[in-house]
Amino acid sequence: MGPILIIPKQKLQKTLIGTVSISLSDTVPKLETPFGLELIIDGGGSEIAVNTIIYRRIPFSCEIISASLMADQCGEIVVDIWKDIWANYPPINDDSITAFAPLTIEAVKVGTATATTADHLIDTTADQFAVTDIGKLVHNTTDNTYALITAYNSDTDLTLDTDIMESAESYEILPANSEDINLVGWNKSIVANDVLAYNVDSCSRITRITIVLVVRKL
Repeated sequence: MGPILIIPKQKLQKTLIGTVSISLSDTVPKLETPFGLELIIDGGGSEIAVNTIIYRRIPFSCEIISASLMADQCGEIVVDIWKDIWANYPPINDDSITAFAPLTIEAVKVGTATATTADHLIDTTADQFAVTDIGKLVHNTTDNTYALITAYNSDTDLTLDTDIMESAESYEILPANSEDINLVGWNKSIVANDVLAYNVDSCSRITRITIVLVVRKL
């Protein structure tokens, strides 16, 4: 066996301290935790008027990573977002950041009733109903009437709070919320002090909408 090297305790401590000199902050980038920019458009108890515009100045640079809509009730709405620098206030339609994908709550299911049963929507063709449909709104697009879904009975049968559907009448099912996590075609970059304009392109039934842009600071 070769010679054994004995390192004095004091020297060993100094050696170890010298080797543990790299901190995680030197090697791992600091990522800001995403958070939400919330805005509410309120129709004051009435359906939100088309072309209602709300402006917000953003005091920091960030990137949009998702967007969502939450309405006070089921219905339909389209909200576009325009952006421009502070010096060019106000933003206009040509400044849209959403390309051809504005924020939208729209029909999630469409079809035609295949039977007439009081207070029910029956569609044996589509087989598309689910328990998550409870609380959503059925719009009879044939005679423009509405009813809330109160119970899920099967993939082909929903119970409604009002008798609005007859065989051969068309319908759509409307939710009260939506989310876009892809933001296809969006200009997602916001520079400090940019102004965002939220414009209501269309609205049906909804009287109050909460818009949340999830962003990450740059």
